[in-house]
Amino acid sequence: MVQSQNLSVADSLKMVGKEHLIKAQYYRWFQTFEVPQTSQRLAHHMEILSDGVKIVTQNGPIHGEEGMKGFLSYVEKWRNSHHVGEIDVRKGENDSYILEADIKYQNILPDSTKNNYKLHYYTELTTSEDSDMPVFNLIELLPIENLGSGGFIDAYAENRSKSLIHYWFYILDNFEGNEQKVKELLAENFEFHLFDKTATDYGQFVQLIKESHKEVEAYFHAPKDINILQLEKDVYSISFDLEWHGVTKDDKRIVGVVHQDWMLANNPDERFAKIKDIRIKQIEPFHKIN
Repeated sequence: MVQSQNLSVADSLKMVGKEHLIKAQYYRWFQTFEVPQTSQRLAHHMEILSDGVKIVTQNGPIHGEEGMKGFLSYVEKWRNSHHVGEIDVRKGENDSYILEADIKYQNILPDSTKNNYKLHYYTELTTSEDSDMPVFNLIELLPIENLGSGGFIDAYAENRSKSLIHYWFYILDNFEGNEQKVKELLAENFEFHLFDKTATDYGQFVQLIKESHKEVEAYFHAPKDINILQLEKDVYSISFDLEWHGVTKDDKRIVGVVHQDWMLANNPDERFAKIKDIRIKQIEPFHKIN
């Protein structure tokens, strides 16, 4: 969780909400290596990197767009899978953030050899005037352990889905002024079901979100135990419980737990998969804790 000090409860929740934005970029990084490359996918990948990004791998540093193209061309000969463990996000200097995480990296080489490695990622991100999301200034891949050969589990659907989940909740946590951004994430003829209320177009959705949060100063969504199932090649089903934390305009803390079921349609050439359906059911009623 993003660490913050000397902030009001409302400002702390808003700060924590930025954690979703950082994680969305992290999951986007992996997707690029897990599907065949196109010019559009490469363009989206370069969007998450600063012009002067420094990328350090076991095979040496990578510099600029041409260096990234060469690296992607090299690893594209393999099948790649990245299983992300616990992620730590903390505030750096000025407008920077630091993200660290361990992953299990798997590949299948052209000769069908299967490899498994444990890697540590150390990354630094900063906000950019040219992007609505922070960009990576530094990515360091540090080897921890060779886990041996054998076994391969595709992780694209999981990384693709989680990048969308975290970007979606960043937008909701900072909805005022960001309403237009949800349009990119909504499929045609989408449905959004919040308890006993339903939205089937953008206008209804915005109205429903604003109405349900009109007494709240700030809030934060914390999804737990995300389960992702690939139903078809580009259709994903997602299920998870979610803790909702908020603070009212009179500075009272509110918490509650809901269950969410999502259906996604994926086009790998777009920045994010699109939401076809969200259904939200209450598990633990919202209640004040102070």
